[in-house]
Amino acid sequence: MSIVKMTLNKNQPLSNEQKKRLEKLAKMPDELIDYSDIPELDISSKSNQALSVFDPDVLIWLSKNSAYKQQINDVLRAVMRLQHS
Repeated sequence: MSIVKMTLNKNQPLSNEQKKRLEKLAKMPDELIDYSDIPELDISSKSNQALSVFDPDVLIWLSKNSAYKQQINDVLRAVMRLQHS
């Protein structure tokens, strides 16, 4: 398997075609998303030790999103802000 590396130009706006594709994906029900090419979350690896504090069903739900670590941070940050307000 070859590895493809890409650099994201954050200053380049999305094209109309890209926006339409993203809108279509956003409307897609989760049941139709194919996760078969995403590796299973290995909570036993040292890089994921912090995740081992979560229940398996929570990890499965989170791992359906490729940005699950960011999602965890977003959820915890929201709770943190609620408690400080």
